Amino acid sequence: MKIIEVNKLKSLYIEKRQELLKIIEKSQFEIDVDGDEVDQIQGKTILNVQEQISKLNCKKLKSLEMAIKNLEKDDYGICEECEEEIGFKRLAALPGVTICISCAEKIERDAKNKH
Repeated sequence: MKIIEVNKLKSLYIEKRQELLKIIEKSQFEIDVDGDEVDQIQGKTILNVQEQISKLNCKKLKSLEMAIKNLEKDDYGICEECEEEIGFKRLAALPGVTICISCAEKIERDAKNKH
């Protein structure tokens, strides 16, 4: 991967990390689960959804941080399956992705054919 692409990805990943940290910070609010039965059900449902979103955001954050760390490695952006370079747009969209689109499609087709 070219140095200019690595630098662009690093900037993009850092920007995405900052945005995600802001989202995570804003999502930490209290939800009132008191009240009648409907209020309690709604409150618990909102808490459950908030928890799931929080887990997803934490997973994204870990992926971003790992991608930032791994950007400096010589094999970053190389497909684990075919050892070809993963496209810049794919790396930009999916930080930390380790498989190129062609191999990902092949794996998906193979999985569908097994069922």
